Amino acid sequence: NMARGAVVDNRALAEALQNNRIAGAGLDVFDVEPPLPENDPLLTAPNTILTPHVGFATAESMDRRVEIVFRNISAWLEGKPQNRMS
Repeated sequence: NMARGAVVDNRALAEALQNNRIAGAGLDVFDVEPPLPENDPLLTAPNTILTPHVGFATAESMDRRVEIVFRNISAWLEGKPQNRMS
């Protein structure tokens, strides 16, 4: 889940993971801001990857951002701005 935390019912997801109804889950957002409460069932659910709303911060995503910035600057210098808000 990389949308909004309330999209997923955390307790139902943890139960489904515990009972092998789904194989795994990866979440970057939650119904509450991290840190999660110590008793949150997702913290002990099997086959679960939890990140504190930083799932976007990979080396690859940073490299991609740099490429986009440089392309935007080059396009702007050529008089052809791109990726701009209307």
